[in-house]
Amino acid sequence: MGDANKSPRVQIPRTEAHAEWLDDYISGMSLRAIAAKHGVTHPAVHHVIHRQLAAARERRDQLADELYEIQARRYELLWTETVKALADAKANREVGVAQLISAGRGVLDSLTKLHGLDQPMRVDVTVTETSDVDRELADLATKLRDKAIKDAQAAGLPTPDLPVLDGIVESVTED
Repeated sequence: MGDANKSPRVQIPRTEAHAEWLDDYISGMSLRAIAAKHGVTHPAVHHVIHRQLAAARERRDQLADELYEIQARRYELLWTETVKALADAKANREVGVAQLISAGRGVLDSLTKLHGLDQPMRVDVTVTETSDVDRELADLATKLRDKAIKDAQAAGLPTPDLPVLDGIVESVTED
């Protein structure tokens, strides 16, 4: 006897059924509704749908990685060609050096963006141990906030929207 898991006679209808389940899921049906519609168990539908979604994510990630590499190599080639053309232009004293420099800057900007080096740096600071100085600074900041609010109210100005410090600041995040 043959292996049903490898038999095209078994695999083709199974694959077609799984494709119908995925189409139903994409169209908005719940997993339980798909199971009821096709007369199968909910765990079977859950397993198939999630396996197909994981495979699609993996294909997408592979394509994204390949596209990233292709684009990076393209920019690197453009940069190399721009540098060669710039060297030739300077040797021959041709007009257009400024255009080549501008083109080179554009290529480097694109490569920088591709690598994500143009994004702002994020810094996370977490205070693990508080000292007397930390407590005094937090108390001083709270007093300053309260004084600013009181002065604004006395002057008839809108109350400033200042953060409330509950003792010590636990963590700070900068973008």
